Amino acid sequence: MEILAGTLGALLGLLVLWVLLSAFFIWLGAKMAFIPKASFGRAIMAAIACGMGSFLLSGLLLFLPPIGPLIGQIIGIILSLFIIKAIFETSFGKAFLAWMFQIFAVIIALVVCFLTFGGALFGLLNEGAAPPL
Repeated sequence: MEILAGTLGALLGLLVLWVLLSAFFIWLGAKMAFIPKASFGRAIMAAIACGMGSFLLSGLLLFLPPIGPLIGQIIGIILSLFIIKAIFETSFGKAFLAWMFQIFAVIIALVVCFLTFGGALFGLLNEGAAPPL
């Protein structure tokens, strides 16, 4: 039971980290694109909406092999652009620039996720191992 609670806690922590990191980079991209209504609150809304929209869309199209996941990713990118455009009330060009900055956040979040779960899995597998001599 402790492993399940620890895993769920780690997942929740990583989700919050992903949202804040993604929102920071969307906000930074919005500031770089000189979007007048660029606030961190709007960036958080955009990060959550883009993440949930892309996740749900790619999950629905996952069952259409072999091109379903690819189509889901492409439509998810287009959906993210529309979401950022609507939340920041700006043009597609400026929304695209803000979205490009979000890609950096996704890469950083994936690296942190893999390192966190890799370390946790390594620790779990070596828990019963004998100490080195």
